[in-house]
Amino acid sequence: AKRLFHTSKNGTYSLIIGLLCGFPMGAKVICELYNQNKISREELKSILIQDPSFVTKNAISSQMLSAAMASLMSYQLRDDITLTGRNIHKNDFADGALERKTVIDWTLLSEALTFVHEVEQETLRLNAISQADVLILESKNQAAIDEYKIQQQASLSSQEDFEKYLQAQAKKDNMAALYAGYLQLNKQERALFIKALTMRHILDISKNDIHLNRLGLAERDYADAQNRNILLNEYIKTSLTQGGLVELEEGSYRQAVYMTLSTQISDDVDFSEIKDNESLATYLTSFSNPFKSVRQTALDWKLIQRALQFVHRASNESDIFRQDRELYVSQGNLLNTGHFTFDSTH
Repeated sequence: AKRLFHTSKNGTYSLIIGLLCGFPMGAKVICELYNQNKISREELKSILIQDPSFVTKNAISSQMLSAAMASLMSYQLRDDITLTGRNIHKNDFADGALERKTVIDWTLLSEALTFVHEVEQETLRLNAISQADVLILESKNQAAIDEYKIQQQASLSSQEDFEKYLQAQAKKDNMAALYAGYLQLNKQERALFIKALTMRHILDISKNDIHLNRLGLAERDYADAQNRNILLNEYIKTSLTQGGLVELEEGSYRQAVYMTLSTQISDDVDFSEIKDNESLATYLTSFSNPFKSVRQTALDWKLIQRALQFVHRASNESDIFRQDRELYVSQGNLLNTGHFTFDSTH
């Protein structure tokens, strides 16, 4: 569940209910789980970003408005009590809850607005950091800018084109070892490698809380761990079919080349002030350093290394999954025949 949705089992349960039952059941389940402290605030944001239909399925219904109004007029209960089989007593309410003088709980409304802002900020952040390839000209890496202009005129429509480009850059930068690492990948793994490169944000390490990371007070994570795990799961599923490849969209090889020339966008930039008609490039010019590093080479070899690491991790996960599957999904009597036959239809 965590690998597929990057949430706990309770978060995954709410997502599946939403997908199967739609609105308003999904919204009801996720709210109940959050109110019962069975999913965290961060999980709630992740679920809403993955499937905004939990909240806005075409339009806000009168039922939703009534429920929201009832919540705003309600009083907070304690979260360390059990109400089963008895009536509610005044001691069941949170400290100071019944002392409120207003009809509306304005503190609750303020917290709701803060949460909406957090979800919007996270959505904007993910959208921005996924566009590193369109900001190469603003990266201040002259080697990358020059190479980008050359590659704009080049043919980059096939795996062969990509490999010629990678080989030439490896020779120029003395990175034969990393290029050799790519050549060792099989057909399935090379397709995953290309797709991972087109999604730079799943390979970059998040720079949020970097000082806490260095002090060991917070774990480091990928800039977009959610979509990283979704791609990992896609690869595992497709690799189970003979010759199965992850789907590459038209233009993937060109985009992969451009991403190798891009620079990581800082994911701790506040994107909430960007205007509707303002381009990301224009907005980022207002920051002194929206990029996290300036390298000497045109190609980002650290990104290539991370893509290779991701592919090897995915292959290992796929092998483990396949071995487990062959143990449990089989036919034939092992005791009588001494072997079993794998049923590939499962």
